[in-house]
Amino acid sequence: MSRLRISSPGSIVILLLVVVLAIICIYSAIQLHLGKQVGVYPTAEESLYALVARDYRGVKRVEIARMDRKVFDHLRFVKAYVYAESRSDGSELSGRGYDEYGRFFVSVKDGWTFVPKDRFPKVIALSQWLFRHLG
Repeated sequence: MSRLRISSPGSIVILLLVVVLAIICIYSAIQLHLGKQVGVYPTAEESLYALVARDYRGVKRVEIARMDRKVFDHLRFVKAYVYAESRSDGSELSGRGYDEYGRFFVSVKDGWTFVPKDRFPKVIALSQWLFRHLG
Protein backbone atom coordinates (compact mmCIF):
# COMPACT_ATOMS: atom_id res chain seq x y z
CA MET A 1 0.00 0.00 0.00
CA SER A 2 1.45 3.38 -0.97
CA ARG A 3 1.12 6.48 1.11
CA LEU A 4 0.83 10.05 -0.05
CA ARG A 5 4.04 11.79 0.90
CA ILE A 6 4.36 15.49 1.22
CA SER A 7 8.09 15.86 1.27
CA SER A 8 8.82 19.52 0.75
CA PRO A 9 7.67 22.70 2.47
CA GLY A 10 6.56 23.98 -0.95
CA SER A 11 4.18 21.04 -1.31
CA ILE A 12 2.66 21.78 2.09
CA VAL A 13 2.14 25.43 1.16
CA ILE A 14 0.48 24.48 -2.14
CA LEU A 15 -1.75 21.95 -0.40
CA LEU A 16 -2.80 24.52 2.23
CA LEU A 17 -3.47 27.10 -0.48
CA VAL A 18 -5.70 24.66 -2.37
CA VAL A 19 -7.61 23.79 0.82
CA VAL A 20 -8.10 27.48 1.75
CA LEU A 21 -9.29 28.36 -1.77
CA ALA A 22 -11.71 25.43 -1.76
CA ILE A 23 -13.13 26.53 1.61
CA ILE A 24 -13.54 30.12 0.36
CA CYS A 25 -15.26 28.91 -2.81
CA ILE A 26 -17.69 26.65 -0.94
CA TYR A 27 -18.41 29.29 1.71
CA SER A 28 -19.09 31.94 -0.92
CA ALA A 29 -21.35 29.67 -2.96
CA ILE A 30 -23.42 28.93 0.16
CA GLN A 31 -23.68 32.62 1.10
CA LEU A 32 -24.70 33.62 -2.43
CA HIS A 33 -27.35 30.89 -2.42
CA LEU A 34 -28.72 32.19 0.90
CA GLY A 35 -28.71 35.75 -0.43
CA LYS A 36 -30.63 34.74 -3.54
CA GLN A 37 -33.30 33.16 -1.35
CA VAL A 38 -33.85 36.54 0.32
CA GLY A 39 -34.17 38.22 -3.06
CA VAL A 40 -32.43 39.29 -6.25
CA TYR A 41 -33.11 42.74 -7.66
CA PRO A 42 -32.04 44.52 -10.87
CA THR A 43 -29.87 47.07 -9.02
CA ALA A 44 -28.21 47.46 -5.63
CA GLU A 45 -30.50 50.44 -4.96
CA GLU A 46 -33.64 48.37 -5.56
CA SER A 47 -32.25 45.72 -3.23
CA LEU A 48 -31.81 48.38 -0.56
CA TYR A 49 -35.38 49.64 -1.04
CA ALA A 50 -36.68 46.07 -0.61
CA LEU A 51 -34.73 45.67 2.65
CA VAL A 52 -35.99 49.02 3.92
CA ALA A 53 -39.58 47.93 3.19
CA ARG A 54 -38.91 44.77 5.21
CA ASP A 55 -37.09 46.44 8.12
CA TYR A 56 -39.26 49.55 8.65
CA ARG A 57 -42.92 50.47 9.11
CA GLY A 58 -44.52 53.54 7.60
CA VAL A 59 -41.61 54.49 5.37
CA LYS A 60 -41.95 58.14 4.41
CA ARG A 61 -38.74 58.68 2.49
CA VAL A 62 -35.45 56.98 1.64
CA GLU A 63 -32.49 59.10 0.61
CA ILE A 64 -29.49 57.27 -0.79
CA ALA A 65 -26.50 59.06 0.70
CA ARG A 66 -23.81 57.13 -1.13
CA MET A 67 -23.17 54.03 -3.15
CA ASP A 68 -19.55 52.91 -3.09
CA ARG A 69 -17.88 50.32 -5.23
CA LYS A 70 -15.76 48.33 -2.78
CA VAL A 71 -12.56 46.91 -4.28
CA PHE A 72 -14.47 44.77 -6.80
CA ASP A 73 -16.92 45.94 -9.47
CA HIS A 74 -19.53 43.44 -8.28
CA LEU A 75 -19.58 44.59 -4.63
CA ARG A 76 -21.43 47.72 -3.50
CA PHE A 77 -22.00 49.37 -0.16
CA VAL A 78 -25.18 51.46 -0.22
CA LYS A 79 -25.87 53.91 2.58
CA ALA A 80 -29.24 55.61 2.96
CA TYR A 81 -31.18 57.78 5.36
CA VAL A 82 -34.51 56.15 6.17
CA TYR A 83 -37.38 58.32 7.38
CA ALA A 84 -40.11 56.09 8.78
CA GLU A 85 -42.54 55.73 11.67
CA SER A 86 -40.60 52.88 13.32
CA ARG A 87 -38.49 49.82 12.72
CA SER A 88 -40.29 46.53 12.00
CA ASP A 89 -39.39 45.26 15.47
CA GLY A 90 -41.29 48.22 16.94
CA SER A 91 -38.26 50.13 18.19
CA GLU A 92 -38.03 53.85 17.54
CA LEU A 93 -35.75 55.58 15.10
CA SER A 94 -32.78 57.61 16.27
CA GLY A 95 -33.43 60.99 17.86
CA ARG A 96 -32.71 62.68 14.52
CA GLY A 97 -35.95 61.36 13.02
CA TYR A 98 -34.18 59.05 10.59
CA ASP A 99 -31.91 56.02 10.61
CA GLU A 100 -28.62 55.66 8.81
CA TYR A 101 -28.98 52.38 6.96
CA GLY A 102 -26.03 50.81 5.14
CA ARG A 103 -25.82 47.40 3.49
CA PHE A 104 -23.50 45.40 1.23
CA PHE A 105 -24.80 44.03 -2.07
CA VAL A 106 -23.15 41.55 -4.40
CA SER A 107 -23.81 41.21 -8.10
CA VAL A 108 -25.12 37.81 -9.19
CA LYS A 109 -26.16 36.56 -12.62
CA ASP A 110 -29.73 37.85 -12.31
CA GLY A 111 -29.05 41.15 -10.50
CA TRP A 112 -27.97 42.15 -6.98
CA THR A 113 -28.47 40.47 -3.63
CA PHE A 114 -27.87 41.45 -0.02
CA VAL A 115 -24.95 40.01 1.95
CA PRO A 116 -24.77 40.86 5.67
CA LYS A 117 -21.52 42.43 6.85
CA ASP A 118 -20.91 39.56 9.27
CA ARG A 119 -20.94 37.13 6.32
CA PHE A 120 -17.78 38.71 4.87
CA PRO A 121 -19.02 40.27 1.61
CA LYS A 122 -15.48 41.21 0.56
CA VAL A 123 -14.41 37.56 0.78
CA ILE A 124 -17.44 36.59 -1.32
CA ALA A 125 -16.53 39.24 -3.90
CA LEU A 126 -12.94 37.98 -3.93
CA SER A 127 -14.12 34.44 -4.59
CA GLN A 128 -16.36 35.70 -7.41
CA TRP A 129 -13.32 37.37 -8.93
CA LEU A 130 -11.15 34.26 -8.48
CA PHE A 131 -13.73 31.68 -9.54
CA ARG A 132 -15.70 33.64 -12.16
CA HIS A 133 -18.54 31.09 -12.10
CA LEU A 134 -19.94 32.04 -8.68
CA GLY A 135 -23.13 33.99 -8.52
